[in-house]
Amino acid sequence: MSTREGKSSATSPFDDLLKQSRESFNTLAGSPGPASESSRKSSSNLQPPSDELSQPPEPSNVRQFLDGRYGDRWRHEILERKRERDQIIVLCKLTIEDEGISKSQFGEATIKRGSGGVAQHAGKVNGIPFSFTPSETDNDDGEAAAFRRATESALAKCAESL
Repeated sequence: MSTREGKSSATSPFDDLLKQSRESFNTLAGSPGPASESSRKSSSNLQPPSDELSQPPEPSNVRQFLDGRYGDRWRHEILERKRERDQIIVLCKLTIEDEGISKSQFGEATIKRGSGGVAQHAGKVNGIPFSFTPSETDNDDGEAAAFRRATESALAKCAESL
């Protein structure tokens, strides 16, 4: 029993950290939870030409490709999102509902800075170099755009593997 008590006290800080990370993620993603990242698309009765189905879709038109091929029977979820320096990495899950198909892939995108972007600060402390860029709304827009691009990239990889 002492092992169980020790285990729960050891996981409590981790649980708090996980909760904070999820809240930060939801704030950045603009959604209350992972289920709201799901996306259902309206049906289009037009079928794309057969040569379009045989080619892997480009990230910019992957949603049109999926709409044309599966109508409103597909959805996607963002299972994980991570930022490493100026990179956004997402894990996307594509589900084709009536066929029971599910594919997951990673996508990534670089956060782009505007031409009038924020100045980067750099220096050394005790001989250790550092640099950082202050956060401003321009950065937030760049991060949101990178999140969208990473999602499109992951979704395209999922569609390609169907």
